[in-house]
Amino acid sequence: MNPSLSFQQPPNERRNTLEEAKQILDKQKRDSEKEAQKFIPRKFDLPTETGKVLSDAFEALNKENFAWLEQEAGKARKKKERLAGGYWKIRNIYHGLSIPINGTDEEWKKHFERLNRWKEQFPQSITARVALAESWIYYAWEARGDGYVNTVSAEDWRLFEKRLSFAEKELLDAKNLEERCPQWYSSWLTLARAQGRDWDEYDAIYREAIKFEPHYYPYALQKGTYLLPRWHGKPGDWEAFVEQTSREFGGTEGLIIYYLLVSDYIRDYKDLVYDKDKLSMDKAKQGFYALKKTYGADSQTLNEFAKFACRINDFLAADEAFEEIGDNWLDGVWNSKEMFDTYKTLSHTVKTDYDKQTKRR
Repeated sequence: MNPSLSFQQPPNERRNTLEEAKQILDKQKRDSEKEAQKFIPRKFDLPTETGKVLSDAFEALNKENFAWLEQEAGKARKKKERLAGGYWKIRNIYHGLSIPINGTDEEWKKHFERLNRWKEQFPQSITARVALAESWIYYAWEARGDGYVNTVSAEDWRLFEKRLSFAEKELLDAKNLEERCPQWYSSWLTLARAQGRDWDEYDAIYREAIKFEPHYYPYALQKGTYLLPRWHGKPGDWEAFVEQTSREFGGTEGLIIYYLLVSDYIRDYKDLVYDKDKLSMDKAKQGFYALKKTYGADSQTLNEFAKFACRINDFLAADEAFEEIGDNWLDGVWNSKEMFDTYKTLSHTVKTDYDKQTKRR
């Protein structure tokens, strides 16, 4: 058709043509951005304790120091080691093992080859199998992307499901091993959400997980994600789960998990819609202070709390955190120094104005 005549179409047909063209252009833009993202090197926030654990595990895998990884993971698992901020060390070891240096297919291929050599050398290793499963899950999401369902092509869906099936096989094989690992359940919960398992099946996995390790925080965080309306929940499900989980944990741990659940989503989900009347931001802050007192707070913990406080417009609490942070901002939390400086300045301005008003009284 002659392009100059395209606008001779009836209005409805013309609108449909324009919408189709926009969808094609949008998809091309997403595909281009997705491809470019693959070449961005992985970053570690090394000033933090969690960053060092990630980096050490990552380096050990790339040097194929499998014996060291077996020893470190085994010790962290057996002793239930925690890091500053209450993070479980075993979870952060796995984070260092689950993604290659960048997202290119070539690097993923090398990554899987290393993990498979580890499994061959240590056939009874649950760590190697869980690391493989988590890697397949991450690689599956590389194919799918993080867009809504209608933005994913048929080929990307096929790759997504195929890679998830590889993850499922590794987890099922690991289940038959003598040694057990709390992260196995966390990986299974991640897989179940990605595969769209129904509520009864998902909740059964969750109940089995907390029976195995009641205070392994990733379980509750995983289930909280499942209950978001953008996934499988209905409005109000997530808020009810936050309150219920806090009660089930009880005491100090109940306050801590309340903070972790509330802050994790409010901090990182810009489009999160929730019922403010069903959640207490004061209780969430109490949970942070309980976390800090119980496990200590490094720059990771403080940066996360400062961002959360800014998101709920509690700039007085944010300013206090920024004072402790100093210049130790983390890219993994703020994405840019400009964002960090903007919120830091805003928080300090609010605090200064508040102090002036207080003096006048």
